[in-house]
Amino acid sequence: MQQRFCTCGHQLWVLYSSIERKFRTLFFAGTCFSGKRVDICPCCGAPLDINRLN
Repeated sequence: MQQRFCTCGHQLWVLYSSIERKFRTLFFAGTCFSGKRVDICPCCGAPLDINRLN
C-alpha cells in the first residue's frame, strides 16, 4: 500500500490490484490495514483519481 493525500490534504492509502492482467486502484481511508474502502474523499467529497493525489 502507498500513502497518498487528497488535494484537500486528507490522508488515504492506495492499493494496486491486478486480476488477469487488468490493474485496479483501490482507495482506503483510515489506517493502513484497518481502513474502509472509499471512492470519494471522506473529508471533502471529491472523487478519487490516482493522478490527482499527492
